[in-house]
Amino acid sequence: MEIKKAPQADLERGKLLSLLMGLVVAISVVFVALEWRSPMDNGPIVANSLTIADLDNVPIIEDEQPEPEPEPEIQKVVEVQLPEVLTVVEDEKKIETKFVSADEGKTLPPPVQVVADPEPEQEEEIFEAVEKPAEYPGGPEAMLKYLSKNTEYPAIAQENGIQGRVYIEFVVEKDGTPTQFRVLKGVDPALDKEALRVAKTMKKWIPGEQQGRKVRSKFRLPVLFRLNQQ
Repeated sequence: MEIKKAPQADLERGKLLSLLMGLVVAISVVFVALEWRSPMDNGPIVANSLTIADLDNVPIIEDEQPEPEPEPEIQKVVEVQLPEVLTVVEDEKKIETKFVSADEGKTLPPPVQVVADPEPEQEEEIFEAVEKPAEYPGGPEAMLKYLSKNTEYPAIAQENGIQGRVYIEFVVEKDGTPTQFRVLKGVDPALDKEALRVAKTMKKWIPGEQQGRKVRSKFRLPVLFRLNQQ
């Protein structure tokens, strides 16, 4: 009776044989490589003999820093001012010292007298209303007559039919002189200008009085411009 070999047993045997042959080839290659590199080494150091444990024991060599050179000492120079040496010359002769004034021989001008400027006079109060108002000489009728006689109606205002009442304000001084004229309320530039002009031509007034004394007071003068209706 013939014994038959199982195919699985042949397969396992073939794998084992292949593994052994591969191992032999690998060992041979390593041996050849070691033998080939050994002549190339020129120094006593064998690289293959170093292990991780040997690397841990290698001392670390730190670079030694050169000690800094000491800074040169800065020499401080202190200037000393020597006191002036006075040389005293002794002499038996007496030296007369004479001080000559720069103004000697010159005629001095007379002293200048400083005269203080007089203090400016304080402006007296101007009253808006007084016990006795200022008055044109002859009364209101005389003033109205004077204004009517000396006032000229501007032609341009007549041509344009302009009329109205212009108020002129001024100050009657303590001596009766009218000053500080201004248009308080105007109507037209031409009428305002004429009313201001005629007011300035008035003569002195009788000044106003407050508590029995003459004072400066304001006065408002109305000047009426009216056209005759035909």
